[in-house]
Parts: sequence; structure tokens; C-alpha cells
Amino acid sequence: MTTPGSIEFILDIVKEMASVLQDPEKRIFVHCHSGLNRSALLIACYIIYESSNDKTLDTIIEEIRKARQGSLQKEKYVKFCGMFKECTILYLI
Repeated sequence: MTTPGSIEFILDIVKEMASVLQDPEKRIFVHCHSGLNRSALLIACYIIYESSNDKTLDTIIEEIRKARQGSLQKEKYVKFCGMFKECTILYLI
């Protein structure tokens, strides 16, 4: 995944993550080549999906950047997270 892909593609991955993580004994490892943009994008979208829009996008990005310095620096990934959040609000995914 060199670009964020489609909302539907990321949503499918996020739904699978949510399904797996319902079991408290299971964990998910998310990583890409550098671990800064694609990985962070998936984690941000998962948090958006699971947070029921209780957190702002800025808060989510700030939390991710605190955990992994340099994450989500590419504007296209930040914009994608914003579009994903809008879709979760509009469609209550």
C-alpha cells in the first residue's frame, strides 16, 4: 500500500482488526517499511472507528505522534484520516 487506498479497503482492514481485538488474548502487529505513515494511518483509522467519534482527528494524530515520533507527516495520509472520520460520521459505520 503505497497510497492510503480507498475508504472501503481501509474500512475492511479496520473491521478485521476490531473483530480480532474483541478477544483480549489477541494482539495485532501493524507495520510498514518505515512504520511512520501507512502503519499510523491504519492505527488512526482503527481509533476513529472504535472511538465513536468521541475524539477529534487532531487528538488522535497527536496521540499517535507522541507514541511514534514522526508519524503521519505526509499530508495525504492526514487528509485520508479526515475523510475516513467524515465517512464514519456520515454513515455511522
